[in-house]
Amino acid sequence: MPTAGDRHGADEMTPADEAMNEPLDTEPPVTRATTKPRPDRHSVHHSDVTVTLTATDDLSGVARTEYDLDGRGWKKYTSRIKVHGDGRHRLLFRSIDHAQNHERTKSLGIRIALDPHGYGPAGS
Repeated sequence: MPTAGDRHGADEMTPADEAMNEPLDTEPPVTRATTKPRPDRHSVHHSDVTVTLTATDDLSGVARTEYDLDGRGWKKYTSRIKVHGDGRHRLLFRSIDHAQNHERTKSLGIRIALDPHGYGPAGS
């Protein structure tokens, strides 16, 4: 039975006590990229592309996901990424969890040929 000076009963745990019982998170999150529409059998898209990034982390949870499209600098991922125009594009992405574990940067090559015959920058 708690006394008048106790802040917590014997069965209650403080947030610090609870944190001590949590397993230590040493694994980084895992991020997956999906594209719409899907590329053809030659890995070429024939329209602009939308990329969705999905990150998971089993222990502490994902704190943030970042991406860099075509070397324009890292941005916080908040919604689908639109990739426009003929040519080869490069999307770098990574996530960080609440325990500050950093996922290794992943890369996705996106090739767009708006001409259905493959002529132009992406088809060469």
